[in-house]
Amino acid sequence: FDGVMYYQVTGKTPQGFVVRSASTPFRFSFLAPRLTLPKDGARFPLDVRGKILLTWQKTNFTDEYELEIAGDPRFRRTVLKMKSSENFFVLTNSPAGEFYWRVRSLSGEVTSPMSKSFHFSVVKKAKD
Repeated sequence: FDGVMYYQVTGKTPQGFVVRSASTPFRFSFLAPRLTLPKDGARFPLDVRGKILLTWQKTNFTDEYELEIAGDPRFRRTVLKMKSSENFFVLTNSPAGEFYWRVRSLSGEVTSPMSKSFHFSVVKKAKD
């Protein structure tokens, strides 16, 4: 959200008159969360019990976060899209492949832009 809200101050004088300021714009830029883990380009071995922790920085004025994971950098093949009140998600039993993820903050009807996306790979374990 990078929009404009307006505010107006109203008061009453000791003589009983109501005074009102002009309508004034208040601009607020709701910043996207910053992704923290896994680092961009991380590689994980494919493992049935494997868990991948995705974390991002908390943002002010946030009710919940929207996490999106996709199989392509343009997020056309969405693997997971969910909302959470926490600033982390544990991905379990991921198949092998390249994945891209991003997050945005939600507060009522106001949303931040999507974060910069990171990618990670889940790779088959190399044979010894």
